[in-house]
Amino acid sequence: MPDSRQFNTANCERTFVQRDFSEGTAVRFQTSPLPPRLSGKISPEEFAKAISELNQLFDEAESLSAAVVCENITACLFAYMLFLCMPTHYERSTCELEQVLEKISYRVIQLNSEVFVPKGLLMIDPAERGLRVVSFSFFVTF
Repeated sequence: MPDSRQFNTANCERTFVQRDFSEGTAVRFQTSPLPPRLSGKISPEEFAKAISELNQLFDEAESLSAAVVCENITACLFAYMLFLCMPTHYERSTCELEQVLEKISYRVIQLNSEVFVPKGLLMIDPAERGLRVVSFSFFVTF
């Protein structure tokens, strides 16, 4: 099978895993049911585990901490003058978001090499689809 970073998916068959909005608008993808077109190519357990790993990375990125709450309360008390001396949570979050997306891209590459490529599938990084879906391409054999 070709290396997942070098494979052209332009003319491949695809299937998509939609966002899961059952717990709000946080970035999460459906872990079940297994999309019908993936059935027979990968077990439901392997699929759920892979998607759950991505969901966990997104959950970590969106977690709220006591430090953020304290920062905002302190900023209110000092009429937001605090932010003249230090970057805001939003500014720090932007840098952290880039790191999280890099971490997710790296994990997608790992999952492809460990799980999906040996089974004739290729998971596409959700960031390439605007975090709307996880896309799977099928290797076409001639």
